[in-house]
This record gives sequence, structure tokens and C-alpha cells, in this order.
Amino acid sequence: MLLDPKAQAILDAAKNSGKAPVYTLPIEEARKIMYNNFVNPNRVLEEIDSIEDSSIPCIWGDMPIRIYRPNKKENNECFLFFHGGGFSINCIETHEAICRKLAKETNRTVISVEYRLAPEHKYPAGVEDAISAAQWVYDNAKLLNINRDKIAIGGDSGGAHYAIVTCLYFKNRNGIKLEKQILVYPPTDYFLPGTPSLRENDQYSVVNRDFTIWAWMNLIDSTTNLNDQYLCPLRAKDCSGLPPALVITAEGDPLRDEGELYAKKMEKDGTKVKLSRYKGMMHGFFMQLQVFQQANDAVKEIAEFLAE
Repeated sequence: MLLDPKAQAILDAAKNSGKAPVYTLPIEEARKIMYNNFVNPNRVLEEIDSIEDSSIPCIWGDMPIRIYRPNKKENNECFLFFHGGGFSINCIETHEAICRKLAKETNRTVISVEYRLAPEHKYPAGVEDAISAAQWVYDNAKLLNINRDKIAIGGDSGGAHYAIVTCLYFKNRNGIKLEKQILVYPPTDYFLPGTPSLRENDQYSVVNRDFTIWAWMNLIDSTTNLNDQYLCPLRAKDCSGLPPALVITAEGDPLRDEGELYAKKMEKDGTKVKLSRYKGMMHGFFMQLQVFQQANDAVKEIAEFLAE
């Protein structure tokens, strides 16, 4: 396959920079580099009505959230968002631009969640945080001035994984009803045996197979059950009765196949799914609104899906 020229330029620049890949660095250094990549004076931030920092009380303390309000409408629709970063890096700040853009284009209140990161907090810490966040937002809809019947959930990469398993958890327990799922290039299974794209697309993405292995090794330990559906949702036995899903994948992404396989699994089990593959794109394109028109197209597609 051929990468989009802008994507190829990013890949070439990374290879020729002489800098060590983040997955080879101590975790705090990796986080600092990724933070500086996305939180810098050159980023463009959409103007929206209001932004508020708050927190969700949970068993380990106060989990930070950031609330992006595009309007002053009463009982607004909501998009609960979990940032990506291989379960280990990134934060609310790194995803500021995309969350503002999502709030503006969807005309929904976007709530971005600062869940606990691996390797300090291994599985199931992040899953527990995602479930707690969804339950709290639902229970406190009136306080948040949102419509609890219109709470969509989603994220990019590892954040999309947390959205997936949150939906599975509530479905399996007849819990709260979430409106829709927005899953941007989600990881859905362990790297062994691995999908064809995990091997074949290794050369087309900065987030390559080695990064994927690093992310999984941060998240789990030797005692973890890989058949746990809340860890590897592609191995779930029943994906019926889930919220309608939009699954966005990238052609050159090592995670492409597992995202698309999960979309097909949901659809086979009776869940309504729209699958959209972005040609020539690599993993991470969604975050780069200033570089890729395709990122802006994906936001528009999300807005249209949520408006249906």
C-alpha cells in the first residue's frame, strides 16, 4: 500500500531524526516527549463556549475530568471521551485540541477523562476508571446539565478500548444504557498470535508492532488471563445488544485488522455498526488536525453519526 505523502513524511522524519522511539525510553521521559509533541505554542485550539476542570470521586481519590461545552443549551447531549496513548502515555492536555474540535462539530458536551495509566496501574485499573466515569456521568447527568439518554462513549486507540469494554460491562450486567460508541482505531486483542496488519503494516506507522508489544507489557503481568473479554474484547463470546458503533480504522495501521474484526463481530451478533477505513492513513492521524484533512473528515463523520 501507499501512505498519504504527509503521513510518509512524518514516518520518514521520525526514522531520520536519530531520536530513540518512545517505547524504548523510561516511562516518564516517554510521557514528557508525547506531551511536548501535542502541547505546544503552535497548536490550534477551537473557541468554544466554556471549558471546566472537575473531578469524579472514586475509590482511589478524585479522577480529573475536563468538560467542554459548545453551547449553553439545557439538557445537552454528551460525548464521554477517553484519550489514547498505549494505556501508558498522554493525558487530557494532549487531547485538548481534538476534544475542543469534537465539542464544536458535534455540538455536544464533551467530557474528557484522566484515567490511571500503566505501568504504575496495571489492568484492570484503567477499565475500572472508565466504568466508574461512565456510571458517575450517567448518575450525575442533571448536575452536569446533560441528557442521560444521550451519552455517547468513545475515544482513540487505548481510549477506544476502554470505551469498548465499558459498553460490554454494562450490557453484561443490564447496567446503564449508553447511546452510541465511537471507536477510533481500537486495540481489541493481544499481540499474539497477531493479525496480518500487525505484521504487514509495521513499516507504515510510528505506532508499530514494537510499540504495541510495549503497551501490552506495560498493561499486564504474567498472571493476566488473556481470554478476559474486558482485556481482549475480540475474544468476547457475545457482542449483541451493544450501543450502535462507528469504528474508524486507518489503512496503514498495525491495529487495523483487530479494529475491523471487532466491528464485524459486533455486526454479526446483531449490533448496528458503521465501519470506516481511512485510506493512506497511519495510526495517530486522528490527533493531527492541522496536518491531515482526513482527521477533520473523521470528526465530521463522528458528528454525522452522532446526529443520526
